[in-house]
Amino acid sequence: MITVIIPVFNEKETIENCLRTVTAAPYEKQIIVVDDASIDGTSEELDRLKREFGFTLIIHDKNKGKGAAIKSAQSAVAGEAVIIQDGDLEYDPNDYPAVLEPILKGEEKIVYGSRNLKDNARSSLAFYLGGKLVTAVGNIIYGTRLTDINTCYKGFEAELFKSIPLDEPRFEFCEEITAKASIKGARILEVPINYRPRTMEQGKKIRPIDGLRAIIALIKYRFWTPDE
Repeated sequence: MITVIIPVFNEKETIENCLRTVTAAPYEKQIIVVDDASIDGTSEELDRLKREFGFTLIIHDKNKGKGAAIKSAQSAVAGEAVIIQDGDLEYDPNDYPAVLEPILKGEEKIVYGSRNLKDNARSSLAFYLGGKLVTAVGNIIYGTRLTDINTCYKGFEAELFKSIPLDEPRFEFCEEITAKASIKGARILEVPINYRPRTMEQGKKIRPIDGLRAIIALIKYRFWTPDE
């Protein structure tokens, strides 16, 4: 069984299609949806959809961020492998096998689906270059050879995932978990995946300031690791 964690904030227009597509993926699965205090009607949609799709729903009483949402789901994970799924379907659940099979077969403990290992559309040149910069900083600091540190599709062997303490509340979750896994000596395999970016007008939430936060997180966890 796999566990799919879906952090959600204001995704009323996409969440039903997301759940339908995730449910169709060819795995026995546990789906955990974390509603990060949505205010656009997403919460009501989740109430309506819960019976049909049978997901576990965790509700935040105030907006905390993507990292905080994933942390809230961490202790509820019951599958052998875990993957993160955004609620906007920029990422295609048909790519689950590419990310998860090496984990389920016991060949790898961490697999990232890289948007940069194949030809994909880009939301903007600025976001693309910013992502490359943050990835390069991470590679320099941690000795990794990643191409896409900020990919949503991060797959983990469940016990390893649950053993990593998470502190970063926002998008820098990506840098934090990569840093802490690297410090543990875990290897990260990358595989190519599909990507269909949306625009700010369509609801994309990451902002340039998040790139700075990401770099700060990479530096912080290189020199400071909180007690586990």
